[in-house]
Amino acid sequence: MPFTPSRLVGLALGLLVFGLLLGLDTSLKQVGDYGPRPAFAAAITGLMAIWWITETLPIHWTACVPLVLYPVFGLHGDGPALDLYTTALSYVDTYNFLYAGGMCVAASMQYWGLHRRIALAIMRRIGTDPRFLLLGILVSTAFISFWISNSATATMMVSIGFAIIKQLESRLGGRTLHAYGMAVMLGIAYAANVGGIATKIGTATNAQFSGLMEQMGLEISFLKFMMVGLPFVVLFLPVVWLALWRLGRADAPREEMGKEAIDNEIA
Repeated sequence: MPFTPSRLVGLALGLLVFGLLLGLDTSLKQVGDYGPRPAFAAAITGLMAIWWITETLPIHWTACVPLVLYPVFGLHGDGPALDLYTTALSYVDTYNFLYAGGMCVAASMQYWGLHRRIALAIMRRIGTDPRFLLLGILVSTAFISFWISNSATATMMVSIGFAIIKQLESRLGGRTLHAYGMAVMLGIAYAANVGGIATKIGTATNAQFSGLMEQMGLEISFLKFMMVGLPFVVLFLPVVWLALWRLGRADAPREEMGKEAIDNEIA
């Protein structure tokens, strides 16, 4: 990756912020028994944030900066070797693997088109009336988001949403479905976030929260997490549906057109 002028500026700016946070006499320099380590942590965080924003280095390289700097500055206070070991353990945390497994599932679903079949089957069973077609898109997006990340779900479902809207518009003689199309696209985004609440692997923050609770001595099983998260999905989805239908009903197509669009996508 060539060093463009903007990347060179990002490199210099990151190092400048790093140096300032290390050199300035701030309250972080002496925090109880931690000594100057909070200032070191702030400096490394500032450096990484700027390098990520400016893409000075490939983002995965920047993500490895703690492996180098944490032991150098003794952030864990256990000596260089143990600091390196402790830092490396964070990269192979069990919940990181759990989330990575979800991304692998997402990749395989997308490769074989399984997400498409699941989504279209759910939509057809819920109904093809424009109101229920919108609900079907929400439910199928939320269900897929139970098992893979919100971003991956939304990315996969957007293509289905676009295809259905295009099918409907072609049957309307090219008339653009501004309001209904907007409701469908917003519905995919909202439902992916709502569905991610349901399980430990629905979104990265769920996994991180579970890992944090485990470190504090409270282990949350997959089923227990789902028993708490799923009711929120059941509560929020109808609210999203009703709000978006108020937006999209202005130019919603007739019922039989929704059925034809679904059947054509499944075929």
